[in-house]
Amino acid sequence: MAVQIVTACAGFLPAVLWMDLIFDTQISRRAYSRATTTSRPMSALIAMVMGILLVALAVEAFLGSRPGWLMAVSRSWPAAEQTRLARAILRDHVVYLVGIGGFLVLWLAAG
Repeated sequence: MAVQIVTACAGFLPAVLWMDLIFDTQISRRAYSRATTTSRPMSALIAMVMGILLVALAVEAFLGSRPGWLMAVSRSWPAAEQTRLARAILRDHVVYLVGIGGFLVLWLAAG
């Protein structure tokens, strides 16, 4: 039973990382349309989640218990810093995907 759980988790993690990579590659002009317009039906889900997030942030900004400065700071980083962070996250996700993929291949080959 534990073997099936480990295998399922090892298969699930690359799927999650794949979705993260779709978001991460939006910093590349070539991949932007793939992540936003042609990835049906995920593009509709992505748009819905982003809309829900914006509404939740607006509600939090006006009615929430968090200080107003926290909401303002979370949106005011310079574009260059946001791009640098996005590229760092993309690099980390690629490394994680390779590592998890290697684990999955070894796990399935040994089984």
